[in-house]
Amino acid sequence: MNNRRMFTPEQVAAIVGSSEKNPALGRIYGCSPETIRQIRAGQIYRDALPDGYRPPPGPGDPSCERCQEWRGDHCSMGFPDPIEEGIGFAMDCSLFHVA
Repeated sequence: MNNRRMFTPEQVAAIVGSSEKNPALGRIYGCSPETIRQIRAGQIYRDALPDGYRPPPGPGDPSCERCQEWRGDHCSMGFPDPIEEGIGFAMDCSLFHVA
């Protein structure tokens, strides 16, 4: 069995922190867009993801942007978590209510 890894922890951090689309990153890193999607979704390379990483919310997942308390760039309740952790924080927010 081959235990070699295709990506370093630094590359994984760059992938999840990038605003590029999956096909473009796939070309940059020499892999498929599906591999990039799986990294961003936290399905592979979980141990190499940055501390506190949350995958971006899917179409039906809670998202701060879909909450009645979201004001475009911040939470009206004053929570810093969406800014620090990303809009996927809504999955853990007890005050999340769909707008």
